[in-house]
Amino acid sequence: MKEETRILVIGSKGHSREVTCVTWRESIPNVADYDAVFIDLTPLDDEYDLPDPTYYKTLPTRDAFAKLLESGGRVWVIAVPPVSRKWEEGVTWSNYEWCPILPELCFENGETIKNVENPYDAYFAHLKEWSFYFEEMDKSFLHHWYHLEATLVPELSWVEIKTFPLAQNRYNKPLGIGACYTVHEGHKFEGFPVQHHKEVAGRMYFLHPPSEISSKEAIDILLRDLFGIRIRELEPEWATGLKVPEQDTIEKKIKEAEDTIKAEQAKIDTASAELAERRKFVELLYQKGQRLQEFVWEALENIGATVIRPTVDNEEDGWISTPFGEGVLEIKSSKGSASFDDIHQLDGWVLNGKKKGKEYKGILVGNYFCDKPLTSRGKPFPANVIKEAEKREQCLLTTQQLFEAHCTVQEGADGKAFLQKIMTAVGPCTLVEKPKWSV
Repeated sequence: MKEETRILVIGSKGHSREVTCVTWRESIPNVADYDAVFIDLTPLDDEYDLPDPTYYKTLPTRDAFAKLLESGGRVWVIAVPPVSRKWEEGVTWSNYEWCPILPELCFENGETIKNVENPYDAYFAHLKEWSFYFEEMDKSFLHHWYHLEATLVPELSWVEIKTFPLAQNRYNKPLGIGACYTVHEGHKFEGFPVQHHKEVAGRMYFLHPPSEISSKEAIDILLRDLFGIRIRELEPEWATGLKVPEQDTIEKKIKEAEDTIKAEQAKIDTASAELAERRKFVELLYQKGQRLQEFVWEALENIGATVIRPTVDNEEDGWISTPFGEGVLEIKSSKGSASFDDIHQLDGWVLNGKKKGKEYKGILVGNYFCDKPLTSRGKPFPANVIKEAEKREQCLLTTQQLFEAHCTVQEGADGKAFLQKIMTAVGPCTLVEKPKWSV
Protein backbone atom coordinates (compact mmCIF):
# COMPACT_ATOMS: atom_id res chain seq x y z
CA MET A 1 0.00 0.00 0.00
CA LYS A 2 1.28 3.45 -0.84
CA GLU A 3 2.30 5.29 2.28
CA GLU A 4 0.20 8.35 1.47
CA THR A 5 -3.02 6.39 0.92
CA ARG A 6 -5.38 6.96 3.85
CA ILE A 7 -8.21 4.43 4.12
CA LEU A 8 -11.30 4.54 6.32
CA VAL A 9 -13.75 1.68 6.91
CA ILE A 10 -17.19 2.61 8.29
CA GLY A 11 -19.52 -0.06 9.66
CA SER A 12 -16.97 -2.83 10.11
CA LYS A 13 -14.01 -3.44 12.43
CA GLY A 14 -11.18 -5.92 12.84
CA HIS A 15 -9.38 -5.13 9.59
CA SER A 16 -5.69 -4.44 9.00
CA ARG A 17 -3.90 -1.95 11.21
CA GLU A 18 -3.12 -0.03 8.04
CA VAL A 19 -6.70 1.25 7.86
CA THR A 20 -8.93 3.20 10.27
CA CYS A 21 -12.07 1.29 11.26
CA VAL A 22 -15.19 2.56 13.05
CA THR A 23 -18.68 1.22 13.62
CA TRP A 24 -21.82 3.23 12.89
CA ARG A 25 -22.17 3.98 16.61
CA GLU A 26 -18.66 5.34 17.09
CA SER A 27 -17.34 8.81 16.40
CA ILE A 28 -16.67 8.90 12.67
CA PRO A 29 -13.74 11.06 11.52
CA ASN A 30 -13.87 13.57 8.68
CA VAL A 31 -14.29 11.37 5.60
CA ALA A 32 -12.96 14.09 3.29
CA ASP A 33 -9.57 13.68 4.98
CA TYR A 34 -9.20 10.17 3.53
CA ASP A 35 -8.26 8.95 0.06
CA ALA A 36 -10.57 5.92 0.12
CA VAL A 37 -13.61 5.04 2.20
CA PHE A 38 -15.27 1.63 2.48
CA ILE A 39 -18.83 1.62 3.80
CA ASP A 40 -20.62 -1.45 5.07
CA LEU A 41 -24.36 -0.81 5.12
CA THR A 42 -25.34 -4.35 6.13
CA PRO A 43 -25.52 -3.37 9.84
CA LEU A 44 -28.19 -0.81 8.80
CA ASP A 45 -30.45 -3.04 6.72
CA ASP A 46 -33.37 -2.69 9.13
CA GLU A 47 -35.01 0.55 10.26
CA TYR A 48 -34.51 -0.39 13.92
CA ASP A 49 -30.77 -0.74 13.36
CA LEU A 50 -30.48 2.93 12.40
CA PRO A 51 -28.61 5.17 14.87
CA ASP A 52 -30.82 7.30 17.10
CA PRO A 53 -30.87 11.11 16.84
CA THR A 54 -27.93 11.44 19.23
CA TYR A 55 -25.69 9.56 16.78
CA TYR A 56 -27.41 11.05 13.75
CA LYS A 57 -25.94 14.48 14.47
CA THR A 58 -22.39 13.06 14.49
CA LEU A 59 -22.61 11.10 11.22
CA PRO A 60 -20.85 12.19 8.01
CA THR A 61 -22.82 14.48 5.70
CA ARG A 62 -23.34 14.41 1.95
CA ASP A 63 -21.27 17.55 1.87
CA ALA A 64 -18.27 15.73 3.37
CA PHE A 65 -18.55 12.88 0.87
CA ALA A 66 -18.99 15.32 -2.02
CA LYS A 67 -15.76 17.04 -0.94
CA LEU A 68 -14.04 13.65 -0.86
CA LEU A 69 -15.18 12.91 -4.43
CA GLU A 70 -14.31 16.36 -5.73
CA SER A 71 -10.77 15.96 -4.40
CA GLY A 72 -10.31 12.64 -6.22
CA GLY A 73 -11.28 10.29 -3.40
CA ARG A 74 -13.04 6.99 -3.90
CA VAL A 75 -15.88 5.35 -2.01
CA TRP A 76 -16.89 1.68 -2.00
CA VAL A 77 -20.31 0.77 -0.61
CA ILE A 78 -21.61 -2.69 0.27
CA ALA A 79 -25.18 -1.72 -0.48
CA VAL A 80 -28.49 -2.81 1.03
CA PRO A 81 -32.07 -1.73 0.27
CA PRO A 82 -32.81 1.79 1.51
CA VAL A 83 -34.72 2.04 4.79
CA SER A 84 -35.66 5.06 6.87
CA ARG A 85 -36.95 5.68 10.37
CA LYS A 86 -38.94 8.59 11.77
CA TRP A 87 -37.70 9.35 15.26
CA GLU A 88 -39.96 12.26 16.01
CA GLU A 89 -41.86 14.98 14.20
CA GLY A 90 -39.54 16.45 11.59
CA VAL A 91 -36.64 14.04 12.30
CA THR A 92 -36.24 11.18 9.82
CA TRP A 93 -32.99 9.39 9.00
CA SER A 94 -32.23 6.80 6.31
CA ASN A 95 -29.30 4.48 5.82
CA TYR A 96 -28.35 6.50 2.71
CA GLU A 97 -28.61 9.90 4.43
CA TRP A 98 -24.88 10.44 3.94
CA CYS A 99 -24.75 9.44 0.26
CA PRO A 100 -24.19 12.15 -2.40
CA ILE A 101 -25.27 9.82 -5.24
CA LEU A 102 -28.28 7.66 -4.45
CA PRO A 103 -28.30 4.26 -6.21
CA GLU A 104 -31.50 2.82 -7.63
CA LEU A 105 -32.19 -0.83 -6.79
CA CYS A 106 -34.48 -3.23 -8.63
CA PHE A 107 -35.56 -6.20 -6.50
CA GLU A 108 -35.31 -9.49 -8.38
CA ASN A 109 -33.63 -12.78 -7.47
CA GLY A 110 -31.10 -14.79 -9.40
CA GLU A 111 -27.82 -16.69 -9.43
CA THR A 112 -26.11 -15.91 -12.73
CA ILE A 113 -23.09 -13.58 -12.56
CA LYS A 114 -20.97 -12.64 -15.57
CA ASN A 115 -18.72 -9.94 -17.02
CA VAL A 116 -16.91 -9.35 -13.75
CA GLU A 117 -14.40 -6.52 -14.00
CA ASN A 118 -10.89 -6.91 -12.65
CA PRO A 119 -10.08 -6.59 -9.70
CA TYR A 120 -13.51 -7.64 -8.42
CA ASP A 121 -13.25 -11.32 -9.40
CA ALA A 122 -12.56 -12.58 -5.87
CA TYR A 123 -15.31 -10.42 -4.37
CA PHE A 124 -18.02 -11.62 -6.74
CA ALA A 125 -16.83 -15.22 -6.44
CA HIS A 126 -18.51 -15.12 -3.02
CA LEU A 127 -21.86 -13.94 -4.42
CA LYS A 128 -23.86 -17.04 -5.39
CA GLU A 129 -27.38 -15.66 -4.98
CA TRP A 130 -28.46 -12.08 -5.51
CA SER A 131 -31.69 -10.34 -4.46
CA PHE A 132 -31.42 -7.06 -6.35
CA TYR A 133 -29.51 -5.34 -9.10
CA PHE A 134 -28.61 -1.70 -9.73
CA GLU A 135 -30.32 0.47 -12.30
CA GLU A 136 -27.96 2.49 -14.46
CA MET A 137 -28.25 6.17 -13.56
CA ASP A 138 -27.08 7.76 -16.82
CA LYS A 139 -30.56 8.58 -18.07
CA SER A 140 -32.04 9.72 -14.76
CA PHE A 141 -29.38 12.02 -13.34
CA LEU A 142 -31.82 14.78 -12.44
CA HIS A 143 -33.43 12.41 -9.92
CA HIS A 144 -30.12 12.41 -8.06
CA TRP A 145 -29.45 16.12 -8.32
CA TYR A 146 -30.47 17.05 -4.80
CA HIS A 147 -28.05 14.56 -3.27
CA LEU A 148 -25.10 16.65 -4.43
CA GLU A 149 -24.54 19.45 -1.96
CA ALA A 150 -25.24 22.94 -3.26
CA THR A 151 -21.99 24.15 -1.72
CA LEU A 152 -20.09 22.21 -4.36
CA VAL A 153 -22.44 22.74 -7.30
CA PRO A 154 -22.74 26.33 -8.53
CA GLU A 155 -26.09 27.97 -9.06
CA LEU A 156 -27.67 27.51 -12.52
CA SER A 157 -25.76 24.27 -13.00
CA TRP A 158 -26.77 20.70 -13.65
CA VAL A 159 -25.19 17.37 -12.93
CA GLU A 160 -24.62 14.51 -15.32
CA ILE A 161 -24.01 11.11 -13.75
CA LYS A 162 -22.20 8.35 -15.62
CA THR A 163 -22.24 4.73 -14.49
CA PHE A 164 -20.37 1.60 -15.51
CA PRO A 165 -20.97 -2.04 -14.46
CA LEU A 166 -18.52 -3.98 -12.29
CA ALA A 167 -20.41 -7.26 -12.71
CA GLN A 168 -23.68 -8.22 -14.42
CA ASN A 169 -26.43 -10.81 -14.22
CA ARG A 170 -27.51 -12.94 -17.21
CA TYR A 171 -29.61 -10.13 -18.71
CA ASN A 172 -26.84 -7.53 -18.31
CA LYS A 173 -28.10 -5.71 -15.24
CA PRO A 174 -25.35 -4.52 -12.86
CA LEU A 175 -24.73 -6.40 -9.60
CA GLY A 176 -21.98 -3.89 -8.93
CA ILE A 177 -21.82 -0.41 -10.36
CA GLY A 178 -19.38 2.48 -10.48
CA ALA A 179 -20.52 6.09 -10.70
CA CYS A 180 -18.97 9.46 -11.43
CA TYR A 181 -20.45 12.83 -12.26
CA THR A 182 -19.76 15.98 -14.22
CA VAL A 183 -20.90 19.46 -13.20
CA HIS A 184 -22.02 21.61 -16.13
CA GLU A 185 -22.07 25.31 -15.27
CA GLY A 186 -24.88 26.90 -17.23
CA HIS A 187 -28.55 26.08 -17.88
CA LYS A 188 -29.52 22.64 -19.14
CA PHE A 189 -32.45 23.77 -21.28
CA GLU A 190 -32.14 24.57 -24.97
CA GLY A 191 -31.20 28.14 -25.78
CA PHE A 192 -28.99 28.61 -22.71
CA PRO A 193 -25.30 27.95 -23.36
CA VAL A 194 -23.28 25.68 -21.11
CA GLN A 195 -20.32 27.75 -20.01
CA HIS A 196 -18.06 25.23 -18.32
CA HIS A 197 -17.72 21.49 -17.72
CA LYS A 198 -16.08 20.11 -14.60
CA GLU A 199 -15.64 16.37 -14.34
CA VAL A 200 -15.35 15.34 -10.71
CA ALA A 201 -12.33 13.09 -10.29
CA GLY A 202 -13.73 10.87 -7.54
CA ARG A 203 -15.66 7.65 -8.01
CA MET A 204 -18.31 5.76 -6.06
CA TYR A 205 -18.75 2.00 -6.30
CA PHE A 206 -21.86 0.16 -5.13
CA LEU A 207 -21.64 -3.61 -4.59
CA HIS A 208 -24.25 -6.27 -3.86
CA PRO A 209 -23.42 -7.91 -0.49
CA PRO A 210 -21.76 -11.34 -0.74
CA SER A 211 -23.94 -14.34 0.02
CA GLU A 212 -21.24 -16.82 1.04
CA ILE A 213 -19.02 -14.77 3.39
CA SER A 214 -19.48 -11.93 5.85
CA SER A 215 -19.23 -8.32 4.76
CA LYS A 216 -16.11 -8.01 6.95
CA GLU A 217 -14.41 -10.77 4.97
CA ALA A 218 -15.60 -9.14 1.76
CA ILE A 219 -14.01 -5.80 2.73
CA ASP A 220 -10.76 -7.63 3.54
CA ILE A 221 -10.82 -9.03 0.00
CA LEU A 222 -11.39 -5.56 -1.47
CA LEU A 223 -8.57 -4.10 0.62
CA ARG A 224 -6.26 -6.85 -0.61
CA ASP A 225 -7.22 -6.69 -4.28
CA LEU A 226 -7.51 -2.90 -4.56
CA PHE A 227 -4.69 -1.74 -2.27
CA GLY A 228 -2.50 -4.79 -1.73
CA ILE A 229 -3.25 -5.01 1.98
CA ARG A 230 -2.52 -8.59 3.05
CA ILE A 231 -5.19 -10.54 4.90
CA ARG A 232 -5.15 -13.80 6.71
CA GLU A 233 -6.18 -16.64 4.40
CA LEU A 234 -9.77 -17.63 5.09
CA GLU A 235 -10.08 -21.00 6.76
CA PRO A 236 -11.62 -23.78 4.67
CA GLU A 237 -14.82 -25.27 6.05
CA TRP A 238 -13.13 -28.51 7.17
CA ALA A 239 -10.68 -26.57 9.37
CA THR A 240 -13.20 -24.48 11.26
CA GLY A 241 -14.12 -27.41 13.56
CA LEU A 242 -10.55 -27.97 14.76
CA LYS A 243 -9.61 -26.72 18.21
CA VAL A 244 -6.33 -25.58 19.70
CA PRO A 245 -5.18 -25.65 23.36
CA GLU A 246 -7.12 -23.30 25.66
CA GLN A 247 -9.53 -22.38 22.86
CA ASP A 248 -12.63 -23.07 24.96
CA THR A 249 -11.26 -20.91 27.80
CA ILE A 250 -10.39 -18.07 25.44
CA GLU A 251 -13.75 -18.27 23.69
CA LYS A 252 -15.45 -18.06 27.08
CA LYS A 253 -13.48 -14.90 27.85
CA ILE A 254 -14.50 -13.47 24.50
CA LYS A 255 -18.15 -14.31 25.17
CA GLU A 256 -18.02 -12.70 28.61
CA ALA A 257 -16.40 -9.58 27.15
CA GLU A 258 -19.02 -9.42 24.39
CA ASP A 259 -21.81 -9.74 26.97
CA THR A 260 -20.22 -6.93 28.98
CA ILE A 261 -20.02 -4.76 25.87
CA LYS A 262 -23.69 -5.46 25.09
CA ALA A 263 -24.71 -4.57 28.64
CA GLU A 264 -22.64 -1.37 28.58
CA GLN A 265 -23.98 -0.49 25.13
CA ALA A 266 -27.51 -0.89 26.48
CA LYS A 267 -26.63 1.56 29.24
CA ILE A 268 -25.17 3.96 26.68
CA ASP A 269 -28.29 3.69 24.52
CA THR A 270 -30.55 4.34 27.49
CA ALA A 271 -28.49 7.32 28.68
CA SER A 272 -28.26 8.68 25.14
CA ALA A 273 -32.01 8.50 24.71
CA GLU A 274 -32.47 10.27 28.06
CA LEU A 275 -30.00 12.97 27.06
CA ALA A 276 -31.67 13.43 23.67
CA GLU A 277 -35.05 13.76 25.39
CA ARG A 278 -33.74 16.44 27.73
CA ARG A 279 -31.69 18.33 25.14
CA LYS A 280 -34.44 18.46 22.55
CA PHE A 281 -35.95 21.51 24.26
CA VAL A 282 -32.86 23.50 23.25
CA GLU A 283 -34.75 23.74 19.95
CA LEU A 284 -37.02 26.27 21.67
CA LEU A 285 -34.17 28.71 21.12
CA TYR A 286 -33.82 28.34 17.35
CA GLN A 287 -36.77 26.52 15.80
CA LYS A 288 -39.49 28.07 13.65
CA GLY A 289 -43.04 27.35 12.49
CA GLN A 290 -44.77 24.07 13.29
CA ARG A 291 -41.63 22.59 14.82
CA LEU A 292 -41.43 25.47 17.32
CA GLN A 293 -45.10 25.09 18.18
CA GLU A 294 -44.59 21.43 19.09
CA PHE A 295 -41.82 22.28 21.53
CA VAL A 296 -43.76 25.15 23.09
CA TRP A 297 -46.78 22.91 23.67
CA GLU A 298 -44.70 20.11 25.19
CA ALA A 299 -42.70 22.50 27.39
CA LEU A 300 -45.90 24.05 28.76
CA GLU A 301 -47.26 20.56 29.46
CA ASN A 302 -44.07 19.61 31.32
CA ILE A 303 -44.37 22.76 33.42
CA GLY A 304 -47.87 21.69 34.41
CA ALA A 305 -50.35 23.20 31.96
CA THR A 306 -52.97 21.26 30.10
CA VAL A 307 -52.51 22.03 26.40
CA ILE A 308 -55.14 21.70 23.71
CA ARG A 309 -53.51 21.60 20.29
CA PRO A 310 -55.29 23.17 17.32
CA THR A 311 -56.85 21.01 14.62
CA VAL A 312 -57.08 23.75 11.98
CA ASP A 313 -54.16 25.64 10.46
CA ASN A 314 -53.85 29.44 10.41
CA GLU A 315 -56.01 29.97 13.47
CA GLU A 316 -55.28 29.87 17.20
CA ASP A 317 -51.96 28.15 18.05
CA GLY A 318 -53.51 26.27 20.94
CA TRP A 319 -55.05 26.79 24.35
CA ILE A 320 -53.80 26.12 27.86
CA SER A 321 -55.63 25.39 31.10
CA THR A 322 -53.94 26.09 34.46
CA PRO A 323 -55.02 26.39 38.10
CA PHE A 324 -54.90 30.16 37.50
CA GLY A 325 -57.11 30.34 34.44
CA GLU A 326 -57.18 29.55 30.73
CA GLY A 327 -55.17 31.10 27.92
CA VAL A 328 -55.03 31.20 24.15
CA LEU A 329 -51.66 30.97 22.39
CA GLU A 330 -50.03 32.80 19.52
CA ILE A 331 -46.63 31.24 18.82
CA LYS A 332 -44.30 33.24 16.59
CA SER A 333 -40.79 33.09 15.21
CA SER A 334 -39.13 35.96 13.40
CA LYS A 335 -35.74 37.19 12.25
CA GLY A 336 -36.62 40.50 13.89
CA SER A 337 -38.58 41.71 16.90
CA ALA A 338 -42.26 41.32 17.70
CA SER A 339 -44.67 43.51 15.76
CA PHE A 340 -48.05 45.10 16.33
CA ASP A 341 -49.49 42.48 13.96
CA ASP A 342 -48.56 39.78 16.51
CA ILE A 343 -50.53 41.64 19.19
CA HIS A 344 -53.47 42.24 16.86
CA GLN A 345 -53.64 38.60 15.82
CA LEU A 346 -53.54 37.42 19.44
CA ASP A 347 -56.29 39.89 20.30
CA GLY A 348 -58.39 38.28 17.57
CA TRP A 349 -58.00 34.88 19.21
CA VAL A 350 -59.10 36.34 22.56
CA LEU A 351 -62.20 37.82 20.90
CA ASN A 352 -62.96 34.47 19.27
CA GLY A 353 -63.00 32.95 22.74
CA LYS A 354 -65.35 35.62 24.08
CA LYS A 355 -67.83 34.80 21.31
CA LYS A 356 -67.83 31.25 22.68
CA GLY A 357 -68.21 32.40 26.29
CA LYS A 358 -64.54 31.94 27.19
CA GLU A 359 -62.36 34.47 29.00
CA TYR A 360 -58.93 33.57 27.67
CA LYS A 361 -55.68 35.18 28.68
CA GLY A 362 -53.81 36.21 25.51
CA ILE A 363 -50.31 34.68 25.55
CA LEU A 364 -47.75 35.55 22.89
CA VAL A 365 -44.83 33.10 22.87
CA GLY A 366 -42.08 34.30 20.57
CA ASN A 367 -38.70 33.20 19.30
CA TYR A 368 -37.51 36.55 17.97
CA PHE A 369 -34.21 37.19 16.18
CA CYS A 370 -34.29 33.41 15.80
CA ASP A 371 -31.42 33.23 13.29
CA LYS A 372 -28.94 34.89 15.66
CA PRO A 373 -27.08 33.60 18.74
CA LEU A 374 -28.80 34.56 21.98
CA THR A 375 -26.01 36.98 22.86
CA SER A 376 -26.50 38.87 19.56
CA ARG A 377 -30.27 39.26 19.73
CA GLY A 378 -32.01 42.58 20.09
CA LYS A 379 -34.94 43.40 22.35
CA PRO A 380 -37.76 40.99 21.48
CA PHE A 381 -40.57 43.41 22.37
CA PRO A 382 -40.34 47.05 21.22
CA ALA A 383 -41.92 49.76 23.38
CA ASN A 384 -44.97 50.18 21.10
CA VAL A 385 -45.63 46.42 21.19
CA ILE A 386 -45.36 46.36 24.99
CA LYS A 387 -47.75 49.32 25.25
CA GLU A 388 -50.38 47.63 23.08
CA ALA A 389 -49.99 44.32 24.92
CA GLU A 390 -50.44 46.02 28.28
CA LYS A 391 -53.64 47.68 27.03
CA ARG A 392 -55.01 44.23 26.24
CA GLU A 393 -53.50 42.60 29.37
CA GLN A 394 -51.60 40.16 27.17
CA CYS A 395 -48.62 38.10 28.32
CA LEU A 396 -45.42 38.50 26.25
CA LEU A 397 -43.19 35.47 26.72
CA THR A 398 -39.93 34.60 24.93
CA THR A 399 -39.01 31.02 24.19
CA GLN A 400 -35.76 31.66 26.07
CA GLN A 401 -37.73 32.36 29.25
CA LEU A 402 -39.86 29.27 28.61
CA PHE A 403 -36.69 27.21 28.10
CA GLU A 404 -35.23 28.47 31.40
CA ALA A 405 -38.45 27.66 33.24
CA HIS A 406 -38.56 24.19 31.67
CA CYS A 407 -34.95 23.47 32.73
CA THR A 408 -35.76 24.60 36.26
CA VAL A 409 -38.68 22.17 36.37
CA GLN A 410 -36.40 19.42 35.02
CA GLU A 411 -34.19 20.10 38.06
CA GLY A 412 -37.17 19.36 40.28
CA ALA A 413 -38.87 22.72 40.81
CA ASP A 414 -42.67 23.06 40.92
CA GLY A 415 -43.98 24.58 37.71
CA LYS A 416 -47.08 26.17 39.28
CA ALA A 417 -45.23 29.39 40.10
CA PHE A 418 -44.28 29.75 36.42
CA LEU A 419 -47.85 29.13 35.30
CA GLN A 420 -49.07 31.78 37.75
CA LYS A 421 -46.60 34.30 36.33
CA ILE A 422 -47.75 33.54 32.77
CA MET A 423 -51.43 33.89 33.63
CA THR A 424 -51.00 37.13 35.62
CA ALA A 425 -48.37 38.89 33.48
CA VAL A 426 -49.34 42.14 31.76
CA GLY A 427 -46.75 42.78 29.10
CA PRO A 428 -43.33 41.07 29.19
CA CYS A 429 -43.26 38.00 31.42
CA THR A 430 -40.08 37.19 33.33
CA LEU A 431 -40.19 33.58 34.52
CA VAL A 432 -36.53 33.43 35.55
CA GLU A 433 -34.71 36.59 36.62
CA LYS A 434 -31.22 35.40 35.79
CA PRO A 435 -30.84 32.88 32.91
CA LYS A 436 -28.77 29.86 33.88
CA TRP A 437 -29.06 27.33 31.07
CA SER A 438 -29.20 29.54 27.97
CA VAL A 439 -26.01 31.50 28.61
